[in-house]
Amino acid sequence: MLLLFIFAQAFGNFEEDIYITISEDWQSKPINCFMQGVNIVSYPLLNVVPPIALYINEKEDVAKHGIIGFIGNCVTLFPLKYTINRQRPEGEYERWDSSFPSGHTVCAFTQAVIYSHHYPKIRVPLY
Repeated sequence: MLLLFIFAQAFGNFEEDIYITISEDWQSKPINCFMQGVNIVSYPLLNVVPPIALYINEKEDVAKHGIIGFIGNCVTLFPLKYTINRQRPEGEYERWDSSFPSGHTVCAFTQAVIYSHHYPKIRVPLY
């Protein structure tokens, strides 16, 4: 984790250049619409929807693992965000909403790991 932090600090300008290229030079209505959809679907609180649906469909084990994964994410993610406090490229945000680590990424990979364990046939699309 320390090496990752040092690496991120050393290449900060490189990261900003990539962000500017993507956010300004690649703008188009279809891409913006798609990215807004991705942002909505990957909203961290929506990670409780699959476990609830699985519980309703009598898949209690999978639902329990999904909820435990979500709680585990919150317990580790928010203290890390608060401690690291990496500023977002768009500007100032609350300390709990800093850019690193990414809540979307943490939740997506946790869900992928849990559901690929229970449903190996859909492992590749989950990642």
